[in-house]
Amino acid sequence: MSKTMNFTVEEINLMCIYHTSDRYILIKEMETALPFVRDVEMRSLMTNTLNKLYGTSDADFDALPLSPTWEGYDDDEEIPLPETS
Repeated sequence: MSKTMNFTVEEINLMCIYHTSDRYILIKEMETALPFVRDVEMRSLMTNTLNKLYGTSDADFDALPLSPTWEGYDDDEEIPLPETS
């Protein structure tokens, strides 16, 4: 695997909310959303993810395990969601 394959769990999870079958489309969708993100940490996460995607080949992108990961939970375990008011 190349150096560009060092995506964090958070970066993989972020990518999973977008169209992930094509690297170019994913990049364009994230670039389109970025100006509307006001949270500093999320902007940083998106920028770091985009920078890694720019340097990733299509072949390496196709090899990414693009499915959300829930740290601390088993695949069949229900994940508690915060209650909304």
